[in-house]
Parts: sequence; structure tokens; C-alpha cells
Amino acid sequence: MNYHFSVNRKGVFILEISNKVCDEAVFAYLVHSLKRLLLRDSKLFNKVRHILIKFENGRETAINPEVVEAIKDYVLKIKQCELYLMGSSNHYLFSLIFCVSPKLGLIYVDPLRAIATLSNCGEEGKRMAKILQGSKLISLLNSFVPATLTDGGTNLRGYQLLDNYAVGPFSISIFKGNDLKHYYYVDLLKEVKALLPVLYDVEDELTKWLRRSFTLENFKFSTLINRLEKRTKEILSEKGISSRSLIKNLSIYISFKVVGLIKFLPFLLDDHIEEFYLDRPSTFIYLDHDIWGRCLSNIQVSESEVTSLLTHVRLEGRKEVNLLNPSLKEDMVTKHFHVRISIDVPPLSAYGICVDVRKLRRKPFTLAELVYRASLSVELAAYLLLAIRHRRNILILGEPGSGKTTLLNALDLCTPEYWRKIYVEDVIESPDESYWGLHQVKFKVRTYEDERRGQNAGSSKYDEIIKLLHRTPDYVILGEVQTEEHVKALFHALSTGIRGIATTHANDIRSLILRYVELYKVHPINIGLIDVFVVMSKLRSPEKVHRFVKMVYETKPIEDFRDPFKSFILTYSGSPNGSPSLNVPIEQLPIIKKISYDECIDEESLIAEYQLYIRILNEVLSAKAFDADEFLHLFRHKIFLVKNSMRVPAYEIV
Repeated sequence: MNYHFSVNRKGVFILEISNKVCDEAVFAYLVHSLKRLLLRDSKLFNKVRHILIKFENGRETAINPEVVEAIKDYVLKIKQCELYLMGSSNHYLFSLIFCVSPKLGLIYVDPLRAIATLSNCGEEGKRMAKILQGSKLISLLNSFVPATLTDGGTNLRGYQLLDNYAVGPFSISIFKGNDLKHYYYVDLLKEVKALLPVLYDVEDELTKWLRRSFTLENFKFSTLINRLEKRTKEILSEKGISSRSLIKNLSIYISFKVVGLIKFLPFLLDDHIEEFYLDRPSTFIYLDHDIWGRCLSNIQVSESEVTSLLTHVRLEGRKEVNLLNPSLKEDMVTKHFHVRISIDVPPLSAYGICVDVRKLRRKPFTLAELVYRASLSVELAAYLLLAIRHRRNILILGEPGSGKTTLLNALDLCTPEYWRKIYVEDVIESPDESYWGLHQVKFKVRTYEDERRGQNAGSSKYDEIIKLLHRTPDYVILGEVQTEEHVKALFHALSTGIRGIATTHANDIRSLILRYVELYKVHPINIGLIDVFVVMSKLRSPEKVHRFVKMVYETKPIEDFRDPFKSFILTYSGSPNGSPSLNVPIEQLPIIKKISYDECIDEESLIAEYQLYIRILNEVLSAKAFDADEFLHLFRHKIFLVKNSMRVPAYEIV
């Protein structure tokens, strides 16, 4: 055995484990060592109140006293079962359930599976299953969280329950701790827990079917999950489960368990989660919740489980991760979620595999919803609507996670239906708008990481931006403009008459322009090709993260090439607490004159259109029509009515 144990005078059971032992085996060795102590010295066993697990690398884990009592109770139940088995001729039970050499039996490795197996081993097995089922430990194990066994879990006594809701097969509870931090607690729904013994059999059948039928490398992840869920539903129906909603939840649960991603599933399914993180293996996942802000979850992920995620992401993009290429970024889309996954591995990530998963909503935020969330004012939303619906060039900038893509997608959703829009993205973050009748052509190019590692599969963002001229777009949507090459390609396209919207990283307008002009050698006169600069900001508090439009600038003809900042006009200053209006009256803004000149529309009509957008947005807010379907229905209907009643040419109100 790869462990050694001792008990000190204070009743602390110390288990020393070799680093070669995987995380999943720690529990097995803990139970087995406690049983050895019980057989050797029952009085000393009864004195144990605390457990400390030590690893050779210096890592230590303490077990919650409540969990210690549950594990001790389970060990007593094992002894009771073994006494009952004395004299039995059932070698199957001894070899599979209780064996110690050459490996530990199922009763040590997986108690729930042991109980399920015993239940199918005649009257003798059923009696032992009943004995084990009465252990306090089983009620803990029936919870989704195996981390409870390795570190005591989250002690929720005295915590304030803030929220509770269901996500697929999981129950989610949000607690506020005595330390004022928020905790995201995952558990299985009661109806799912009740069927766990049955689910082990289903999982076995599904695993065997998968090995017979498929090779993982042959399928996209979404196809694999769809086929697993379909087969799982068939197996569940054969076992007499008839509830459609229950079958749906169980099929999701089992399918993701079979592919090794069950620990990540609640975070992937929960639409309230904006982003979640894992700093290194054997630590807890933490997340950004759209209502409760930064939360620490009770889900601890082992190295093998992180490796499983890495394998699926690597297969999805057909990419290698190794010493020379230690970073990977890929989007993963299924019928349940759409995410962008970034993974870093050693030696780049010093403490082990590091994971960052950005959630992308299946239905995008609407402008009305962003106004309701105080990300921008009604007046600014109407102004940006006027800009994008008249094909002005817009650049949205801000720090990572500040809401740039969210705002871009909300504006993109409001473009006229007849436009031909072309997207150039390294990770597909724009929603599929075909459902709403919009025309989209999407080009997925190599990521920045792929370009740096010299991989040639696929086109570069630079190449596709340059080629836009020959694809006749009405409007172009660019993913992140990151490198000097991207920036120069962007201005090259804009100078040829291409119109579009893009995002980029920068804290403020000054640092962005200095980078473009001084580092990338973009001529200051080219800065004026961008009509509107939108600066996003992110404020983080213990309670939540607030994203909002901090500033909006317009450009006017440059007068002094030596000082490009003189060409900017601050048109809007946002506030996280208020709802300010435009700094400059709408009729005095350069964009009104630009649109009027380019499209031969009188300025009064443009101002009337801006006021129309304000009225529509206010009506949508009053109706709380935040869902994309409801919002677009009202938005388009109001514009249609205005066009008909005013009998104006279509080009005047696009």
C-alpha cells in the first residue's frame, strides 16, 4: 500500500500518502486505513475526532469533523458486513466488494456502486446493502460533491441562503458566508439522487455501447453528446422510467459522466454564470455569477478530470498541446451551451493545468436588457442604434470581461434584415441570427495562439480582413482586433470603404491611440475612419460585477497630425449609478452631419429617427420585453408602423 497512518494524543488520525496516488484513491486508502485501526485498536479508533491527510509534496488536507464521524460510521458498517459474511461461500462478494489484495475492493473505492452491486446479489447481498445504506456517509455521498470527502466540503451552518434554483439535473444554492463571500453550492436533485443505484447500471451499459460503437476522434463533441443522450434515453425507457423531464435530466447527467466532464456540467448549463475558472488541479472552481458576482463553488476538480476536459477541447479543434505550444483556445458548442475555453498547461502554467471558460449566451442580450441592467442609458442606446443602422464604423474597447462582445451582439441584433453581414472571428462568439431572418456569413480564422505557434491550418484574420472587399458585405463584424497585423488590416479595409464594428482591448482611448500611432505606426489621419469609439468599463465588488459604457467618443476631421487627440469629441460620459444623457446635443454631433452627407438624408429626419428609437426602447422597457424574440418583434413592428404611417422612403428609416 502507498500509505502510512498514525494517531496522535489529541485524537488526530494522520494519513501519509505517496504522490503516486491519484486523487480518486485517497478516499479508498482513508477508509481502509481506518478499518485497519479499528481491527487493531478499537479504543483508539473511537478516540479519532480529526483526520489530516499529508502528501509527499507537502500538501495537507484536513477533514471536517462532521465528515470524520460519517466515515467512521461507514467503517463500522463494513466490519458489520464482514462479520455477517463469515462462513459464506459467496466468493464473488469477497473478490469484488471486499477484497484487499492485490487491490482494494469496491466497498472502499466506490461505496454507492458497491451498494448498487450488492443489491443485485441475492438476499445476502441485499441485507449487506441495507446495512451500508444506513451509514451517515451514504447521505453525504448521495450528494453530487465528492470533494466533501477530501476536504470536508463547505460548512454551510450559519450561512445565509440567497438563492436556490434548478439547472438540469442539479440543484444550485447561493449562500452568503460569515466572511461576506458568496458560495455556489451544487447538489443533485432529489429525484436524481433516488435513482443513483439504477444510474450506475445505465452508465455501465452506455460505456460498453460507446466502446463498441465509436471512436472519440471521429466526432465533434456536440455530435458525441447527442448520440450518447439518445442512447441513454433508450436505456432509461427500457428500465421503466417514463417521466420526460426526468429522462432528459438523467440523460444529460449520465452522458457527461461517461465522457468525464460531470464536474464541469453544472457550470456549463447554468445561464447565470458568465465565466468560471480553475487555477490548478485539486482546487475549487470559482465563477462570475450575473446576479451574485464572484462565487466560490464546492466543486473540486482532480487532475484526471481536468485532463479529460483538455482532451475533448483538443479533439474539438484538432490541435496539439505540448512543451512548445502550452496554450489552447477553442469554442465548444452543443445544444445545451456555447462556451469559449482557454487552457494553459505546464511549463507555462506553473502549478498545473489552468482553465478559463467564458459562457456565451444561446440568446444574446438585447439593448433593452442592457439598459435595464444599467449598462447604458436609453439615449445612448438610441444613439448607437442610429450609428449602426446607418453603417457607421464603431470600435468597442475595454479591459477583458468588460462586456465588449455583449454590447456588439446586442447592436448587431438590431441591424436591418436585408443586410449581408460578414463575420471574421477566431472563436465564434456571435450568435446564430438566422432564426430571426438575418443574413450572416461567418469565417472562423486561426486564433492568435495558433498564429504564434506557426500552425498554418485555416486562414489568418489579416488575410480574411483584406479579402472582405471582394465579398460585397453591407456590414462587417470583427472579433477581437489584437495584433499590429490585425490593426493595419482593419484600417486598410476601412480605407477602401468597408463598414463595420469591431472590439479591441484597451483601458481608455488615449492608451489605444498611442498604441496605434506610436507602436503600430498607423497614420493619425486614418484614426478618423472610425466614427465612434465606445469605452466599456468593469467595476468589481464583493457583491457583483457591473459592466457599463464609461465613455463614447466621436471623431472629426483632424487638424493637427502631431496631436491626434484633438480630433476626438467626448459625446457621452457614463456612470454605474446613474443614467446620464449625451454630453452634446444630438443635432451638434459630427455623426449626424456624416450620415446626412453620405446618405443624402436631411438632419431633421435623422434626429426624428433618433427620437423614434428612444420611444421604442422606452416602450420595450415598460413591457419588459427583454428576450430576443419579444424585443425584435416589438422593435421591428414599431419601425414598420412608423414607415407606413409617415410614408417615407425606406432609406430614411432603415
